[in-house]
Amino acid sequence: MADAFSNEFAVILKGMMERSEKEIRESKFAELMNKHVAASSVPKGIHCLSLRLTNEYSSNAHAHKQLPSPEPLRIYQVIGLYRYLFPNLDKVVFLDDDIVIQRDLSPLWGIDLGGKVNKVVETCKGDDTWVMSKRFRAYFNFSHPLISNNLGPNECALAYGMNIFNLRAWRRTNIRETYHTWLKDVLAYDKRNRTFE
Repeated sequence: MADAFSNEFAVILKGMMERSEKEIRESKFAELMNKHVAASSVPKGIHCLSLRLTNEYSSNAHAHKQLPSPEPLRIYQVIGLYRYLFPNLDKVVFLDDDIVIQRDLSPLWGIDLGGKVNKVVETCKGDDTWVMSKRFRAYFNFSHPLISNNLGPNECALAYGMNIFNLRAWRRTNIRETYHTWLKDVLAYDKRNRTFE
């Protein structure tokens, strides 16, 4: 009985060894083929890429410029910058970074805003089930007194992914000052109450 078991074990072990050797041979052959394909299919210009990048770095003065400080800018520094960008621009079309453009957007420039500051896509009409939520309650913290005293949780939210801004109308209002006041008040409240850490 022990001899039969030993013979069976030897046959199984020999089969496993032969299978392993076959897999090793196939792997070595695949490695050789992959090296050949890589060597023959990589464009010639890529072979010298590291040399070209080194040469570009050594001859490009901009590559040696001091990088900006990694310390983040204070929020008040950042929000004060946008008014200097394009001071004579009359209209801005803002598209979120996940918008997929499928046709010419130039007709957006011709939309009459009727003297209003902006036009956006409204999400409260219709039965669109793809929109996450259509009301302010999904976007704002209404336990925050500055928000609960000035906004209603059931007010319609707007699809912020596409906006058209009338900058002439914007400049006639105090929207910027209102925004800055809100931002300062919310930050001051949060700092006092440590709402966000």
